[in-house]
Amino acid sequence: MELTAEQKQYAQIIDKHVSQFPDTTLGSEHLLITLYDYMDAFKLLIDSLTPIEKDYVYLRYPGVYRLGLLLQVMAEGIDYGSISAPNNH
Repeated sequence: MELTAEQKQYAQIIDKHVSQFPDTTLGSEHLLITLYDYMDAFKLLIDSLTPIEKDYVYLRYPGVYRLGLLLQVMAEGIDYGSISAPNNH
């Protein structure tokens, strides 16, 4: 599967950053603190991929998968009320 140069660059940057933090509760907490600068790249990457390309990226760049899963869990927690979020939007 061939990704564009931009897709590869985003995936590599995200994977490298996420991989610096151990896949533990504490590691994920520290990762969350540092995510702001990577959110635009993550959104641009995910929005540009087909479902098959996403599967490929998740396998090839496990940090991208981990970040996506972490964001999904957070979004579900906010939806279900187990994570509180400000209502200022």
